[in-house]
Amino acid sequence: MPERKLPPPRESYTLLIERRLDWSELDSLGHANNARYFTWFEEARMAYFQRVGIPTSSHLGWGPILAHTDCHFLAPVTWPSVLSLGAKVTKLGNSSLTMQYAVYDESHHIERESKSRCVAHGSGVIVLVDYERNEKRVINNEIRAAIRALDQ
Repeated sequence: MPERKLPPPRESYTLLIERRLDWSELDSLGHANNARYFTWFEEARMAYFQRVGIPTSSHLGWGPILAHTDCHFLAPVTWPSVLSLGAKVTKLGNSSLTMQYAVYDESHHIERESKSRCVAHGSGVIVLVDYERNEKRVINNEIRAAIRALDQ
């Protein structure tokens, strides 16, 4: 079994978005379905891309493709919950970037806890692609500068 990674501190994320857990995200056991965590990572990733200028639709002919993702599940999320979703770039390549994600439960209904707790964290590798040519696209200097400015 792989070694369990420690969750990242909430303060390490410069991009955090807040959302409420929707009742429809629960499974028959009464907690958020594990597939939802990947959707939450995606929500954070798309917010990050919008912030740094990476297209979130194909109308420009190029954009991101998710090459790999993983998740470390730490605790179940139950309703009602308020979540903070974090995303940041941890490695910047020529045409790819590695991101780290985290989901924090901000709810105060957790017994004996009055602060947020990390309920899941993970990573993803994203490649920028020219959709028409089906080729990798170099991350331009403008996007690189925006990423560095956001994650510094």
